Amino acid sequence: MDGWTVAYWMTSRLAQFGEATALDVLVSGDTDRVAALQKLAADDAAGWHAAA
Repeated sequence: MDGWTVAYWMTSRLAQFGEATALDVLVSGDTDRVAALQKLAADDAAGWHAAA
């Protein structure tokens, strides 16, 4: 995982959030959606580390 991977993840459309990007969710300020995004990010990052 590198900075480009993170940038791609932050700007990719996420089905879990109605095709919004992670940046869209963060900017929305919706604390429930931001918390769900945080969990998704942690789960994805754990998967990246496991695959490395």
